[in-house]
Amino acid sequence: MLQRAWVLPLKSPGIILIAIGGAAFGLLRLLIPFGGVFGIMVAMFIYGYLAQYWLALVRAEATGEEGPLDPELDWDALISGCLSLFIFIPAILFGPALLAGWVGLSQLKVPLVALGAFMTPIALIAAALYDSVSAANPIYLIQGLSRVFLPYIMLCIWLGLSVGAGVWLFHGLHAGATTGLPSFGEIVLREIVLGVGQVYLLWVAGRLLGGFYRIYENRIGWSG
Repeated sequence: MLQRAWVLPLKSPGIILIAIGGAAFGLLRLLIPFGGVFGIMVAMFIYGYLAQYWLALVRAEATGEEGPLDPELDWDALISGCLSLFIFIPAILFGPALLAGWVGLSQLKVPLVALGAFMTPIALIAAALYDSVSAANPIYLIQGLSRVFLPYIMLCIWLGLSVGAGVWLFHGLHAGATTGLPSFGEIVLREIVLGVGQVYLLWVAGRLLGGFYRIYENRIGWSG
């Protein structure tokens, strides 16, 4: 699963999609700071499309689908993916921690945040598979997680190590891409390097999550 997650994206045509998509992501992100309604629209499009594509990637890996994903734009999937990843799932998983702080139970905030972080991978798998925020029902998630608890612990460890190592590597490349006061060309290069790196890491994380479900599908028991 680990080798597939890290190596498969580097094979053609995956590497081509990552390079082109990452560069486009980085360049479009340069437009966001120009602000106003235009900047907001660009940001919503970029992150909505990434959410749509990433959820489709997790779903494809979980079902064993081979071949490159079609990067076709689906506006309904873009909106639902954006809402799931950036609003509904964080609200379900981290809302209790915010509520605890609001009602004065600050001693519960850290444990609840840790619990939300721990539940995030399996919530993302459920959201990708069933394309519905209702799949992130905590009772539903805990039932599935309890059947694969030890493998899930290993998934969280490998996910953290893999993505953490990638973040360290690409931020190191980013730091080396510019020296002193950056020129416009260096700023563009920096955003392209970061964009490609971030899209690659999203691909790795998606493959890890989808591969985990594919291996333990019967034990998790979501398919019936």
